[in-house]
Amino acid sequence: MSDVKRSCADCGLGNCSKTGQEYPAFCLTTHMEEDLKQEALQSYTGEDEKIMKAAALVEYENYCKMTRVEETMDFCRRMGYRKIGIATCVGLLKEAGIFAKILRHHGFEVFGIACKAGAVRKTEVGIDPKCEEIGPNMCNPILQAKMLNTEKTDFNVVIGLCVGH
Repeated sequence: MSDVKRSCADCGLGNCSKTGQEYPAFCLTTHMEEDLKQEALQSYTGEDEKIMKAAALVEYENYCKMTRVEETMDFCRRMGYRKIGIATCVGLLKEAGIFAKILRHHGFEVFGIACKAGAVRKTEVGIDPKCEEIGPNMCNPILQAKMLNTEKTDFNVVIGLCVGH
């Protein structure tokens, strides 16, 4: 196990969210390339800067006070987002429907698309036929993204897509 590269997944302290803290010996905060950090920071311009600042205000004003659904709506309001996209797993359609109902109740327009939309057989795209035992149709996250783009959603929320999607 000594050759395992440690990262934030191994920490559990979260000291990077505070100031004046000590960091574990493997901490990425103290062991990262400064150029990479600066490159990331320089990316916060234009729309990315606006998003970063709105997200920071939502965190400041609402962290542990609101649900993530409420925080999402607050963020969307601050950003002027009116049309919210939902990319969901068919196994979570009920939950996506509840989320859509909440958003609509609060004045947002909603467009959602399930992972199996389009109903394309798995074998049609070269997936091993045995995979159809769990269900015949493939998940299609690329179609989901394309449909959300076609609908010109302002902000998209992912609800429980399968691993790799």
